[in-house]
Amino acid sequence: MGLVNMLCLKPVKNENFVVKKKNYGNYLKIDKKKVGSGSYNVVYPATVKDTCKDSGTKVIYRVGKDSLDDVSYFKQEIKMAIKMSNNGAGPKVYGAGIDSKNRGFLVMEYFPYSVRELIGRVPKKDRPSFSVIEKSLRVPIKKMAKAGIFCSDLKFRNAVARQEGSGKWNFKLIDFGEDFCAFGENLYVPDKFKKEYQGHIKGSKTSMTDILYCAMLIMMSINSEKSRQNYYKSEKPFFSKEIKNFSYDTKIYALLIIAYGKSNSNKMLRPISQAKHYYKGNIENFEKLYEIITKETLKK
Repeated sequence: MGLVNMLCLKPVKNENFVVKKKNYGNYLKIDKKKVGSGSYNVVYPATVKDTCKDSGTKVIYRVGKDSLDDVSYFKQEIKMAIKMSNNGAGPKVYGAGIDSKNRGFLVMEYFPYSVRELIGRVPKKDRPSFSVIEKSLRVPIKKMAKAGIFCSDLKFRNAVARQEGSGKWNFKLIDFGEDFCAFGENLYVPDKFKKEYQGHIKGSKTSMTDILYCAMLIMMSINSEKSRQNYYKSEKPFFSKEIKNFSYDTKIYALLIIAYGKSNSNKMLRPISQAKHYYKGNIENFEKLYEIITKETLKK
């Protein structure tokens, strides 16, 4: 019993954490009513059983809908989740493994709201202001960029929140599936696209951190546009001022990653696929995306 007490909610720090067959039922009580689901996972609230020193503490238990076809993709996602946690951009990871049905599962720190749920709260006075949403989201996105992680699936449903004092919110980013996320060191733009837009590069100062940060602000802005229109109609698109202030080359490289970026490690899909859900018409090309973000035309 003493060993269980010590290990119940010990955060995982090692990014090379080995995913194994495990049973977390000895200290977790998992609610049967789900609180969320995606294409591949179902999310349940859970509490730590009274056999642990953390008895009664709330956590999140996320389990795959199907058995794992490729454990390597799941391992990549767990590594990314731990790296996000270590760098303060994602919730703490308390454990992960493969259950008796060969499904991957993840035990994480509890956050009661998605940002999408938060901004829909009634009455309006209970919603964070537009500026609070922007300020709170910048923090984990910038930490993510500094950690060298890029994700195109940034949207309000994939950001979670917890209030920590009057008007103060703690936001974290979640759901880093292998199709839309990659480590920056593995990102590249195919030569044919780099050459096509090489004439637009001006040689202004930039860095990989700035490029990843700019690209993810753009993706969050695009993917939250419908929510902005519904709840903050008087405001400009999220992060529009900050995006505008990046150097010209930073914006060009960020847009190239969004439009044509690939990953050497995980066969990442083109991130622009996420944007199609939020704007009418065809935005499969770089020029249209540039126009949406900058309100300018790239090619005369």
